[in-house]
Amino acid sequence: MDYTKKLNDFLSQKWEKPKIIVIYGPTACWKTGLWIEIAQKLDSEIISTDSRQIFQYLDIGTGKVTPTEMDGIKHHMIDIITPDINYSVWEFKKF
Repeated sequence: MDYTKKLNDFLSQKWEKPKIIVIYGPTACWKTGLWIEIAQKLDSEIISTDSRQIFQYLDIGTGKVTPTEMDGIKHHMIDIITPDINYSVWEFKKF
């Protein structure tokens, strides 16, 4: 995927606050591959905000990234709670 120029342009812009890259879209649109490529390029980590991937044991149907796909990139907010626990944006914010 040829996003390198756009990524470099974005990163070269001067801002007072730190930059954050948000990748979003429907299931199966290659978000996982893209975010891992970008994280490798920037030597950064990934914070998942997927409303289902936070739950342990719900691997089927969520498109959850596998340890092999992580390719050494640290991921946050995946498999953090069991499905029997109520969880909301408030709890996410506290994390």
